[in-house]
Amino acid sequence: MTVAETTGSAEDLRRRMTTCLTHEGVLRTPAWREAFATVPREHFTPAFSVHDAEGFRTLRAGDPGYLETVYSDTSLITRRDKNGVAISSSTQPRVMAAMLEALPDRDTATVLEIGTGTGYNAALLCARYGAEKIATLDIDPELTTAARERLHTAGYTPTIVTGDGTRGHTPRAPHSAIIATCGLPRIPAVWLSQLAPGGTVVANLGYGLASLNHHDDGSLRGRFLPEMAAFMTARHSPEDSAPNACPEDIAGLMRARGRTTTAQVAGDVTAPMPRFLSGMLHHDTIDVSLVGDDGRTVHLIQHPASGAWARMAPHGAHGARLDHDGPEHRNLWGERLVLIEAWFRAGHPGPDRYGLTVAPNGTHTLWLDSPDGPSWVLPA
Repeated sequence: MTVAETTGSAEDLRRRMTTCLTHEGVLRTPAWREAFATVPREHFTPAFSVHDAEGFRTLRAGDPGYLETVYSDTSLITRRDKNGVAISSSTQPRVMAAMLEALPDRDTATVLEIGTGTGYNAALLCARYGAEKIATLDIDPELTTAARERLHTAGYTPTIVTGDGTRGHTPRAPHSAIIATCGLPRIPAVWLSQLAPGGTVVANLGYGLASLNHHDDGSLRGRFLPEMAAFMTARHSPEDSAPNACPEDIAGLMRARGRTTTAQVAGDVTAPMPRFLSGMLHHDTIDVSLVGDDGRTVHLIQHPASGAWARMAPHGAHGARLDHDGPEHRNLWGERLVLIEAWFRAGHPGPDRYGLTVAPNGTHTLWLDSPDGPSWVLPA
């Protein structure tokens, strides 16, 4: 269902959204279907902006198309920082449903949500498991205050905490599951110690949605969901902003000289699966693609923490020139192409053929098809 395709009451639109998600196979269990059909998303999103063909558009309760947009399969941006960067939203319902369906299918499960945001996802959790089994955290006190008011007004009373979700929540541990509705660079090691035996973590890493189970050896292990998404990055304080490359940096990277190599590149490195693999490998880089003076698209990578950079300029059918430099002449594009070429040789598998193991010491290992198959240790 897309924006403004249907009209009707909030109840009708909510039911249609739930039906669409069910027919698409994203909502599979009766308990989650009931939650989506019952919880009023509009109660948690009285004002928001969406991106459409005309750019960003702001809608408020009562505006034409407001309810239709609320119940479309669209992410609703509800808060921006002082620089205009989005820092909170109500996630696309399809993605929410996929992640929630990956949680334990038992009524006794206790769930810790990282990233309260608007409170809508917490309300869905309360509707499914009961408010007494839900704790939700957010770093931003303004968000938790507003979410608490909306949740209580709607009849949901989970435990709501203002704090750094990457540290988990010890008072309610052990948790049957931890679900993160914010982007993470890596799974925090402290979460492993706060999970109940056999517990589940559902989280966004890069462009992947990982569903991981806690095993007897203390590790987390599981696969990525078929859906891909990129959430707003977890913040450690309310003042944190997402890093961005400034125009001066981009101009400098376009002119920078370093070591030069060539490579064969099969396909578009910005396509969904190469982007998924790149995000798994490099969680702390800034990526920019732009058209150079010669009309060719140039792909830039900057690693602010180390100063490493890499520039890819495709030429010919499958060739590319790689310019790079940094500590020990690190080649960021060369690192990515190892994963991208392995993906190409494997027949272009989707994200659900990839899995992840998180060792008790925090080491993350990406693997294809099984933990015993091709694997790559990811940098911390």
